[in-house]
Amino acid sequence: MKKHFFSFLYLFIIGSAVYGQDYAEMGKHQVVLKFAPLAMFDLDNTYSVAVEIPFSNPKFSVQQEIGYGHAATNIWYLYDDYKPRKYNIRAKSQFRYYYFEGRMVRGYLAGEYFFKRALKTEKEWIGQDCNLNGACNFLKQQDIKYAKVVHAFHPKLGWQFYFGSRFSLDVYTGFGFRFVDHKVLTKNVLENPRPFTGSIDWWGSWEPGTQFYPSFSGGFQVGIRLGKVKTVE
Repeated sequence: MKKHFFSFLYLFIIGSAVYGQDYAEMGKHQVVLKFAPLAMFDLDNTYSVAVEIPFSNPKFSVQQEIGYGHAATNIWYLYDDYKPRKYNIRAKSQFRYYYFEGRMVRGYLAGEYFFKRALKTEKEWIGQDCNLNGACNFLKQQDIKYAKVVHAFHPKLGWQFYFGSRFSLDVYTGFGFRFVDHKVLTKNVLENPRPFTGSIDWWGSWEPGTQFYPSFSGGFQVGIRLGKVKTVE
């Protein structure tokens, strides 16, 4: 698949160069609407779109991405009998500096803040009328709500390729750090039960509280430039 991708990219670049158009110059003043396909395949899946808006000086731009997804549309549960009641939202806010420009590509450095919130509901057996020693009079099954909240920061290096007067491909990578906070949202739950996850542990090492991790971010976005594009020969 990797071979086909690079062949596809090569043909686009060569094909565009034949016409002699400076597509990077044509599009750098335009607002770009983007779609992030890889977000659909995350364990906390979302359907994510982004908008990049250039400044008056097109070397600088801001980009905002937002996404929403539900476990019912997560392909990783396709062969799992257990389907959790879980939905996810995520957002990325990014500031870019374009340090390089060619006819078909622009290179950039970026700083990015990433936010994700996954909410999940599970039926659990919870002890009732418990004393200080931990003994309970009876158990009651009830819905327990869990949350996973992620804050991350990534410096990024990326390249935006331009195909024709409208389309672009944004490829990026970066390393940073993230804070992951696991919470039990249901009130009056004295213990911190671990959410049941079926045959696969989708939430990883689930522990109440906040953990710190190194973080990697990489992927690509497919874009379409909006508005009128001025032709440059």
